[in-house]
Amino acid sequence: DASHCILLIGAKNSPIGLEGCSYCGFENCAEMVKAGANCAFNITDLGIAVGSAVSVAADNRIDNRVLFSAGKAAVRSGFMSETVRVCYGIPLATAILSPFFNFLFEFSEHIIKLILALIYNFNCNLMVICVRHIIPCRKSL
Repeated sequence: DASHCILLIGAKNSPIGLEGCSYCGFENCAEMVKAGANCAFNITDLGIAVGSAVSVAADNRIDNRVLFSAGKAAVRSGFMSETVRVCYGIPLATAILSPFFNFLFEFSEHIIKLILALIYNFNCNLMVICVRHIIPCRKSL
């Protein structure tokens, strides 16, 4: 409810076909496919893509969280292509407090606005840390 949208990133199960790899735990790719398992390289690539996506979002001050459950729901509901068997959902939001990680402190919106107003009015060089956000103090606020 608190997110503006959700980004879904999934990995197609397409074995790499490296001889002697066995990184997935099977003797070869044919055995892995026969068992219905996933190629370890595909899953590793998915992890890198998810990590990059949340990093870019965080760099742009967009709150996010990786959710296995959202990705699983997308796969089960047929929202993803049939070749995608592993997917993660990343809800995105912009708010004073992250709707995904606000369990450490319960700051009311009024207190945060008061703190920001005080900082703005005194033109200080302080930083207010609220849960995961660092809000720099600038006169241009």
